[in-house]
Amino acid sequence: MKRYNCLARLGNRRLSTKADSTRWPGWESVIGIEVHAQIKSRQKLFSRSLTSNDEVPNTQVSLFDAAFPGTLPVLNKKCVDLGIRTALALSAQVQTKSAFDRKHYFYSDLPSGYQITQNYAPLSKGGILHLEKVGKSVRIKQVQLEQDTAKSTFSPAASVTLIDLNRAGTGLLEIVSEPDMRTPEEAGAYVRALQALLRTVGASDGNMELNIPVSQETRGFDEDTGQTFKLRSKEDAPEYRYMPDPNLPPLIITEAYIDRIRSSMPELPLQTSSRLQSQYGLNPRDTEVLLAMNAGSDVPFDGEPAVGSAVQYFEEASKERDPKAVVNWITHDLLGSLSHRNEAFSADAISVERFGELIDLVRKGTITGTSGKTLLRHLLTTRSTEPLETLIDTLGLRAMDSSSLSDYCQKAIADLPREAGAVRAGNDKVLMKLVGYVMKLSKGTADAQATRAMLKDSLNPEKSP
Repeated sequence: MKRYNCLARLGNRRLSTKADSTRWPGWESVIGIEVHAQIKSRQKLFSRSLTSNDEVPNTQVSLFDAAFPGTLPVLNKKCVDLGIRTALALSAQVQTKSAFDRKHYFYSDLPSGYQITQNYAPLSKGGILHLEKVGKSVRIKQVQLEQDTAKSTFSPAASVTLIDLNRAGTGLLEIVSEPDMRTPEEAGAYVRALQALLRTVGASDGNMELNIPVSQETRGFDEDTGQTFKLRSKEDAPEYRYMPDPNLPPLIITEAYIDRIRSSMPELPLQTSSRLQSQYGLNPRDTEVLLAMNAGSDVPFDGEPAVGSAVQYFEEASKERDPKAVVNWITHDLLGSLSHRNEAFSADAISVERFGELIDLVRKGTITGTSGKTLLRHLLTTRSTEPLETLIDTLGLRAMDSSSLSDYCQKAIADLPREAGAVRAGNDKVLMKLVGYVMKLSKGTADAQATRAMLKDSLNPEKSP
């Protein structure tokens, strides 16, 4: 089982003199967040064991993961690279020299009795994450590499705790923000923006679980000032006995190495959103949906290039087509059909060539928009490889000619005399009921605009152009 843990520190609520403090009158929330995200690497942080994805317990574990005496850590370079990518995406300062510490505590799911982390000399310092939706920027304190623990599961039937070492030693990124957030909405926007960034750079799947304790430190209260004050910080507690790891030398990263990783960085979410809006004329809502459509898909291991993203799919389908029509078909019709089937977006669901051909058939009037949606649902259900023209005839979706449309319009006028009379009297609002009747009779093969024009011409010929 993968673990994505988001630990938020709400340092404290402090007395506030702000007049708009309506949620907690007289108080202001001060929120900083620590995120622990599992690094998307094939191997663990300090061993060659494969990272686990719900395999049989205790089958993805090396002697080092199990803390056998005499075993030594070997740093996974891929995890370092993904950490650097994350730091660069956050505009952080990658440290040319960082170091690993041992953080001691004794739990049954921590075989060695300590966790290897980078509390005092992290991989990067500083940085910022812009939250466009709430108009705020959150400062980043540091990004560090560390090990995950094993997984413990309590069995009520046997009254024992079972330990699975598959997860032990898996690489984690700990991303620590400054306490710049003031509302739960800002905290939520921060986590979602960070999730999108981690997925984009390939550092993590980003499917985070939230664990939000009110405080990670003991605080006192000063009755004279009405403020809390720090008594003891859990991170500084003596029982952790931080010490440099004697088996790991300092991690030295050259500027040339950082520049090489920077040159291979993918386009970040804010950059993509801005480019789509300026290049294709999309609105912010459309770009937001496109960027979110891959949230359920797998991120490749070790920073390998992602293929088949919704943005790539859109750009390919928009070649020689109206981008706004394409994005509407993707975000409304394709995404809606997939959601109805409880499926996530995948470029394999319908090839971009076939999807573009469907849009072209609607644009040329070969089929109506309603029939196009029917055809799309059929393709998603059957994964048919037959030519679309053949499927159109087989399913009876070809748009009707003007003679057939005229017959349907006359039938609608005959079957709905009251509505037809109201239109003749000048009530055009009722006209859409007649249009809907024709669409029902034709099973969507009648073009709505052509139907409306023909009905209007039939009922009020003197007003027609």
